[in-house]
Amino acid sequence: MRWTSPRRLPAAVALAVLCAPAGARPAAAGPLSLDAAVAHLVASSKLPADRIAVAVVDPATGAVLASHRARASMTPASCQKLATTGAAMAALGPDFPIRTRLLAAPPASAAAAAVIPGDLWLEGSGDPGFSEHGPEGGTLAALDAFAAAAAARGVRTVRGDLVLDTAAFSGPRVHDSWTDVGPSAKWYAAEVDALTVNDGCVDVTVEPGAGVGDAGRLSLFPETSLVELVNRVTTVGTRAGHGFGFRLSPERNLLEVNGGVWTKSSGATAPASLRDPALFAAEQVGRALARAGIRVEGVVRRPAAGETRPGGLAVLAEHRTTLAEAAAVANTRSQNLWAELLLRVLGRETRGEGSFVEGAKAVRGALQGAGAEIAEDLRPVDGSGLSRENRASALSLCRVLAHLHGDRTRDAFFGGLARPGVGTLDDRFPGTRFRDRVFAKTGTLRGVSGLAGLVLGEDGRARVFAVLGERVDVGLCRRLQDRVVDALVGTGR
Repeated sequence: MRWTSPRRLPAAVALAVLCAPAGARPAAAGPLSLDAAVAHLVASSKLPADRIAVAVVDPATGAVLASHRARASMTPASCQKLATTGAAMAALGPDFPIRTRLLAAPPASAAAAAVIPGDLWLEGSGDPGFSEHGPEGGTLAALDAFAAAAAARGVRTVRGDLVLDTAAFSGPRVHDSWTDVGPSAKWYAAEVDALTVNDGCVDVTVEPGAGVGDAGRLSLFPETSLVELVNRVTTVGTRAGHGFGFRLSPERNLLEVNGGVWTKSSGATAPASLRDPALFAAEQVGRALARAGIRVEGVVRRPAAGETRPGGLAVLAEHRTTLAEAAAVANTRSQNLWAELLLRVLGRETRGEGSFVEGAKAVRGALQGAGAEIAEDLRPVDGSGLSRENRASALSLCRVLAHLHGDRTRDAFFGGLARPGVGTLDDRFPGTRFRDRVFAKTGTLRGVSGLAGLVLGEDGRARVFAVLGERVDVGLCRRLQDRVVDALVGTGR
C-alpha cells in the first residue's frame, strides 16, 4: 500500500456549457426546468443511467423538484453518516454530552484526598474527543487536561488498579460486513468501543535509515507498550520506491510495517488502527495520570468475571464532547469511528443497547417522521457507511435532510457538513459563487460515489439533494455530482 494524499477531483462546471448534441433535446424558448436539467445532466454524464440515482427536494414544502430513479435502492457509502448523525441530533439534541469519567470512592476527609486506597474506574460512554479532532485540539492535550483535573483534587497515589468500564456498549467492535478492509489496519475501520483515544489508532512515523538498504526507523504516537512492531521498511534511493503500509494481526496488536522510505524523506506519518482500543485508552489515561504526578500502584485491567463497578463513587475528572461537535467531525472529515460511536450512543440512549443492531434501529426510529421513504428505503446496518449492506434511496436521504432543515438542530447540523474548501470538499466547488451555498456529505467506496446535502441557490431558496452512483466510474460520478450542484446554485439566474 502506498500512502498518498487524496486525488484531486474535477472542478464544478457551469450548466451553461453542458449543451447536449444537436437534436438531443427539444428546443425551448426558456431555460430548462430543474427536472429536465437534471435529466440532461444524467444523459450526458457518460454513466449508465440505471446505475445513477438523483433527487432534489424543496425542504420548505417537501416537493420533489427533480428525480431520476429517486427511489432506487443504492449503496450510500459515507452519505449514510447524514442519517446517523441527523438521527442522533434530532433525538438527543446538539448539546447532548458524551462523557468519559474517572471515578473513585470519595475520601473520608480533605486530608485523606491524596491517597485513594482502592481502585480507579475509567468509565466510557462513546466519547471520541481524546483526539486531534476533539475540543482541545490534540490527543495529549485532552488526556493531560483530564489527568490534571484529578490532580487538582489533591490525588497523588492510587493503591489499587485502573479499571476500564465499557459496559455502555455491547456486541462486536467491528461489523462483519466491513469486507473492503482486510488486515491492513485502516484508520477508517477502527474498532468501536466505549473508550477510545487517538481515534483508536497509533500514528506511525517512518524515517529513513543511515543509508540505502538499511531498515527504516519507526516511532509511534502516542507512545505505548501495547503494540509490537515488526519493521519491514527498507531505505531506498529513489522517490519512486517511497511508500509504506500496514498489516495487523487478527488476534493481537502485532503491527507489521512494510514498504520503502526514500533517503531524502524527512519522514512520513500515517495512522494504524489497533485491537482493543479501550485497553489502549486506559493505558493512555494511566500515562497521563503519571505525567500529572499521580502514581497508580496497581495495573490497568478490565473488570474481573462478575465484578461490577461499586456504587457511590465520586467523579475525579470528566471529559465531554457534545453531540454536535462529534457529528461535525464525522461529517466534515468523514471520520468513520466518530459516526459509529454516535450510532451506539443513539442505540444506548433510545433503545437501551449500544450496538450496531440497536443503533441502526434507533436511526430509523428517530427519523420516522421524515417520510414514508425512511421506513421503506433507508436500511442502515452501521453508522459510517463502510458496509456495502447499507441501503438508501436518493429520495430517502433528501427526506432526512429536509426533516433536519425544519428541526431545532438545523444550524448545528448543516453547519457541521463539509463545504467548498473545507473537509472532504476541500478541492471541490472552487469560486466565490459556491461559497456559503453548498453544505454536503461525500461518500466513496470502490465503484460507489455519493454526494448529498443542502444548496442555497442564487434565487435565495434552499434545496436538498442526493446524487448516488453504484458500480460506476467514481471520477465520472463526481463530475455529475458537481454539475448537479452547479445547476442548483444557479437556479433562478
